[in-house]
Amino acid sequence: MDSHPDSKSISAASKRGLFVWDVATARLRFHVVSLRAHHAFGGVWSPDGDLIACATDDRYVRLFDSDNGRLAREFEVVPLRSRGEQSKRNPQGNDVRGVSWSPDGRYLVCGTDAGPVVLDTNKGAASEILKGATRVISALWSPDGEFIACTTYGSSAYVWSAQGGFLRYAFDSDYGPALAWSPDSRYLAFAGDRAVCIVDIRHDKMSHMIEGHLRPLRGLSFSSNGKLLASREGTKGQTRQRTRTLLWSTESWKQVAQIDEMSSWYLYAPLAFAPTAPLLATTGNGDEEVHVWDLSGVLRARPKPQSFYKNAKVALLGDSGVGKSGLGLVLSGKDFAATESTHGRRIWSIESKRVKGSSGKSEIRELLLWDLAGQPGYRLIHQLHLEDVSLALILFDARSELDPFAGVRHWHRALSQAKKSKYSVGSTTELLVAARVDRGPVGVSRTRVEAVMRELGVVDFVETSAKDGIGVGRLSKVMKKAVDWDSVPTVTSNTQEKQSGRILVTMDELVRGFSQTSGSVKKTTENFRDVFSTCIGRLQALGLVRRFTFGDLVLLQPEILDAYASSIIFAAKDEPDGMGSIPEDAVRLCKFVMPEDERVKDRGKERLLLLATIEDLVTHEIALREPANDAQLLVFP
Repeated sequence: MDSHPDSKSISAASKRGLFVWDVATARLRFHVVSLRAHHAFGGVWSPDGDLIACATDDRYVRLFDSDNGRLAREFEVVPLRSRGEQSKRNPQGNDVRGVSWSPDGRYLVCGTDAGPVVLDTNKGAASEILKGATRVISALWSPDGEFIACTTYGSSAYVWSAQGGFLRYAFDSDYGPALAWSPDSRYLAFAGDRAVCIVDIRHDKMSHMIEGHLRPLRGLSFSSNGKLLASREGTKGQTRQRTRTLLWSTESWKQVAQIDEMSSWYLYAPLAFAPTAPLLATTGNGDEEVHVWDLSGVLRARPKPQSFYKNAKVALLGDSGVGKSGLGLVLSGKDFAATESTHGRRIWSIESKRVKGSSGKSEIRELLLWDLAGQPGYRLIHQLHLEDVSLALILFDARSELDPFAGVRHWHRALSQAKKSKYSVGSTTELLVAARVDRGPVGVSRTRVEAVMRELGVVDFVETSAKDGIGVGRLSKVMKKAVDWDSVPTVTSNTQEKQSGRILVTMDELVRGFSQTSGSVKKTTENFRDVFSTCIGRLQALGLVRRFTFGDLVLLQPEILDAYASSIIFAAKDEPDGMGSIPEDAVRLCKFVMPEDERVKDRGKERLLLLATIEDLVTHEIALREPANDAQLLVFP
């Protein structure tokens, strides 16, 4: 769906064709019935308003005359020679999904299974396919022409430089088409887990996560003056449900209005602001109607009360046996106790308090301490957890007779490598920590420590003893001061818990258990399950639980996946051919060596955990899928 540059007409494309209406009279100007395709996407006006572009599921992008609806030109996007092959692999292989004009009106970008395709309308042919993403749903040019963004069926959002076509960013997102640029091209909005993710492209950081939706997001749009952001939820199903479009002030990122209407039946729930008028168009009544809303009073509305919070991730890093877990205990306010080596990870909340942020808004700030295992078998796995670290405490054994800083350099390299990941946003501050000084003084000179700090860009050095409390108070103060809170995304919302010996449960089991144990909650509350599901999504964002993309299952102990991942890596290393690979089928069936006490006893649940582990390893490019003669291999480069 789109609005004409003069705001006087609205276009929409669907399986019933291309429709264009006059806004003032609600009269249908024309209807292109035959698009020679089952589904059409887009219906997007060219910058001069002369043409309307439609992407279709028969390999083509078609341009129609905006005055009379006649076909002006068409471009074959998916080559005919690959059509049959694609259809066998994927019935959607011929789809061209999502289309957007460049600001100068010369180029179009559209989504295909191969990636975003850039079309030169002057030459009538594809000029390039942007590399790095496949199975694209939405593709969108930034208003300033500098960037191209897309969403994918793989639950990721990507951003390329339009000049040169190189990939700039990749972000975890929700499955769906929701994607929008602010008019000044500073912000990119896309769907997270029932939240709107706002990336500040100018400052290379995720700036906000806006909560409030109870169902997956299906549409996003900024107003032409940039003062409002509209976000629309939707569900795919046979029965229509009442869903919401929420309007947010981009000044405060607070909700200012809500529109209720019947949900769409399909993946897409489009909405579009008019370029020159305070109007918002949405589809309604199961995509049978287009609604136009007058928003002239919305900017005068008072924002609804909302809370803002930020969670900063602090990582305890260091080789096995240097005292990370003991230090983590006392930093989290617990009494010191001797601990065994950590397998996988532990997470503690160090502090949660309300402060006034740099923008003047009151916000809750929480520090979460991640204790990551130091054994060599877990080192590769830690790449899964280092991408969003705000502060790293790198511990070392100062009494080592060899090189006490060998481990420090490894962890610094690991952090640097994680920051190169396409999923990384923001910066990481590093602190150097000598642990267990109660066992003897630091065995290296201050001059040497300072030289290592300069070499690695470490901001401070603290000597500690978790057992005697030496330096713990100072380290706590340095930690809290060292976090760059401006680089941590702000979440707009409210929150909740985990614990029990159970490992894998369904959402229904969690909802029932919570209802039974929380006397203050009314089980009959409208949308109670949706609200609960949203809270689970926030716990997943903190790494405290893991919600699977299949089976409506929740993993209450996600650290178990680390144990499986490390055993898979060991098995790949031990392969006789020395190629660092293992058949994917062997992993799925757990046909590799793993300590029996680390395995989940229920073999059915174990198979689900192995599927999730493979998904993590491949998504974060720790492992690559490579075809072999008789099997598909997981290769660890």
